[in-house]
Amino acid sequence: MVTNADGTQTAKTLVADGDDLTITEISVKEDATNTTLPDGSKITGLSSVTKVVGSVTSTGVMADAVLVAESDSHRVNEFITFNKDGSWRSEEKGMRLAA
Repeated sequence: MVTNADGTQTAKTLVADGDDLTITEISVKEDATNTTLPDGSKITGLSSVTKVVGSVTSTGVMADAVLVAESDSHRVNEFITFNKDGSWRSEEKGMRLAA
């Protein structure tokens, strides 16, 4: 899903198709990263994603993570918006789930 400037969302494909996302490569082979975060969550591997917008190629990082559970049942969603100029924006939204 891509978040539009007006806040609505549009489903997009990962391949070059009109103005859809132009993901050209997703690496599913992760490296040997093993990092423990302050809350006890762990990043157990990193891999990459490559996209092309016009003549601009950019590569991002994806993480395989093990998150620590909490008894208060919070959920965090991350939304990443890729812009046609090659830039991107990450937005996180958190919520408390009903018990």
